[in-house]
Formats: sequence, structure tokens, C-alpha cells
Amino acid sequence: MMGPSGVHCKVTKYLRLWQTISWQLTEYPYNKVSVWRKLLTLMNRRGCKCYVPRAMRRPHSTFTPYVFTESELSSIWMEIDRQRAHKNNADSPLMALPAIYRLLYSAGLRMGEALSIRNKDVNLQDGTILIHATKREAERIIALHDTMKDILRDYIECRNRMPLSRLTNPEHHLFVKLDGTPVTDKAVYANFRSLLRKCGIQYGGRSRGPCVHSLRHTYAVHALANMTRKGMNIYAALPVLSASMGHHSLEATEYYVRLTRNTYADIERNSSAINAFVYPSKSKSHDD
Repeated sequence: MMGPSGVHCKVTKYLRLWQTISWQLTEYPYNKVSVWRKLLTLMNRRGCKCYVPRAMRRPHSTFTPYVFTESELSSIWMEIDRQRAHKNNADSPLMALPAIYRLLYSAGLRMGEALSIRNKDVNLQDGTILIHATKREAERIIALHDTMKDILRDYIECRNRMPLSRLTNPEHHLFVKLDGTPVTDKAVYANFRSLLRKCGIQYGGRSRGPCVHSLRHTYAVHALANMTRKGMNIYAALPVLSASMGHHSLEATEYYVRLTRNTYADIERNSSAINAFVYPSKSKSHDD
């Protein structure tokens, strides 16, 4: 029977072998090694001595965010506004979806952030929303466009007409289904895939999009384009965009914002060569 030291050596051998084979593959091995390292490091701290594989170099990401065109956005807004819930379907989120999709785009929110908003977080008089459920648990305040304020005001008025209790309670979720329960991300994802099909927008598959999160990508690109076209230096625009999106570094914002030369040639011409890393040299128009 193999003793503890023998087990340790065998595990070490197989971990190193697996790590060597997987080294040049996708991000999957990197993520898996990272999780293993955290677990094994914790075990060592708790007195269980074990082998901790060395950290892998993070592979270069080839991911390019999907950015909706103006015509695609128009189709999405038009289609969601004319969708109707089936009779006796109290579980339907359709009443809230037009406001949810527009908030995701106009404020660049993550799905979890939007669905976690409670009544007390919304201040339509000041035109602000306090975001709690952020990725790194850091609160931030977002400003609402006047049009978005009107959309939320109309939604809340319609929602409050339902004969259900606690809808106006400050602690209650802002976005609810017809039965008064909070809208779930699963329901939004399912509706959005159906929405894309009705709009004739092709789904490229997992990690290619488009998906609900593409509305956040589109916000980032459109916001940066709008600021730079108004004369703001890109060095000043990136920190503003980074703060509005809840990023903790400019690097995260640069990863999200990939303006293409063929779509935003005017911005590319006005940007210095030192900013070339923001704009891919090879790209494909999403109108193709």
C-alpha cells in the first residue's frame, strides 16, 4: 500500500505532466490550474503539505466583443416593444424587459447589477441609481439619460398598477415579473436569444455572441466614440468610461473597448500611434 509520501510524488508527477501538455492550449488549462493552486495553497496553510504547481502564464485573449450596429439596436427596441405575454402566464418577465434592455445599453450595466436594483436605489428626481451588486463589491452611482428616466418612470407606474402587495416597498426588487417576483437572469437570456432570431441577428455561438452582455460592450464603444467625437482626449475619456462601467483598472476598459478602423475610421485617424493597442488592426464589420 502506498504511503503519504508516495501519493505526494505520484500526484506531483501527474500534475506536472498535465500542466506541460496543457501549457500551450486555451485559457481552460490556465483557469483550472489557478483553481487548483488556490485549493492546494489553502491546504498547505491548514497543515496538509502538498505540491503546488507553479503559476501558468495567462494566455493572450483573442476575444473581440460583439458590438451591435445602430440598425440592429433599432430592430431590438422595435421587437421588444411589440412583444406581448401570453394569457395566464404570470411568470412572464415581458413587462420589465423593455426597460431592462435599455438600461443595460444606456448605462453599461452587467446583468446581475441591473436585476439586483431595488426600489430604494432609484432616484428619478436626481436621475441616478445606486448600484450595489457589483463584480468587486464596490458601490457606484450611475447617471440616467432623460429618456431612460422617462422609460423607468413609465415602467414603475405600470408595475405599481398590478394588484400585488409590497411592489412599492423600498427593499423590493425594481424589476419584477407579472406575479411580483424578481426577474431572473435565466428568463432574460432565454428571451434575448429569441429576440435575436426575430430580429434576424445571427448568433455566432458561445464566446462569440451576440448575447445580452453585448449591450454592455456596445455601450462602451458608443460612449467612447461619443466622447472623443466631442473633442475629449482619449486619455481623459478612458478613465471616465472605466469609472462608469465599474472597472478597477484602465486595462479592463481597454479590453472591452475595441473600436475598429473600418467602423470608426474618424476616431482612429485622430488617435495617436501610442493608442494602437486599443484598436485591432484586423477586424470585420458587424454589418457584413
